[in-house]
Amino acid sequence: MSEPGGPGVRVDSALYNGVDIPYYYDPLIAKLCTWGRDRQEAIQRMRRALLEFKVVGVSTNIPFHLQVMDNPHFIAGRLDTAFIEKHFRLDQHDPLKDEKIVLVAAAALTYHRRREPPKAAPTPAPREASAWRSQGRPRGAWGMQGVPWQKSS
Repeated sequence: MSEPGGPGVRVDSALYNGVDIPYYYDPLIAKLCTWGRDRQEAIQRMRRALLEFKVVGVSTNIPFHLQVMDNPHFIAGRLDTAFIEKHFRLDQHDPLKDEKIVLVAAAALTYHRRREPPKAAPTPAPREASAWRSQGRPRGAWGMQGVPWQKSS
């Protein structure tokens, strides 16, 4: 875990690197607060802090909060108790999640390919001559491709 910091940023949490979060953890594992001279500065600090906040091993709602910070109604302060219902679908897809999955898969594939020794090209199995060809050669039969003017050697 890596917590954001800097002027106007506070994190209230009991988390630290290496702590095990139980399976039935409280969804509020940390509280992020920002403030500034005005609303715009506080929102900019919150956006930066959310991008800097790294939590590994559990899902977070950081992507949702980033969407809230970019919402024009939120930025303008036009809020009410139905703000989320009006401006967000509760089953809304996280656009960054697919990108993260693809990046992790690509990194894992690259890692494993670099660790594997290069595979040598398979040597072709020796071809057995057909019984027709082996019987025809000793008797001076015509060429292998069936061209009558070329005798086989």
